[in-house]
Amino acid sequence: SLAPRVAVEADAGFSDAFPQRQGAQVEVRLKEGRTLTARVEEVPAVVPERVRERFRESARGVLAESRIVALERVCLECAALPDVAALLRMTTTGTSEEEKT
Repeated sequence: SLAPRVAVEADAGFSDAFPQRQGAQVEVRLKEGRTLTARVEEVPAVVPERVRERFRESARGVLAESRIVALERVCLECAALPDVAALLRMTTTGTSEEEKT
């Protein structure tokens, strides 16, 4: 699991700029010893429609359009689900290339 290897640290520069600006920096240390760093001074605002568009774009690589629509609908209504079993099944079964054809 990746979670035990992740650390989150506050950055005074980012904290001082909040809430007017919200930035972030990510550092990844590779097994070979190199460190990759990316920094964004202003993280774009999260707009619900853009989140859905990005989901659809990503899902098109592995799911049929009908499955994408159904999965999006279940995600948007997930607060009303009695449990997440149906949602999990939708993400783990029938995701092969055969489904897309």
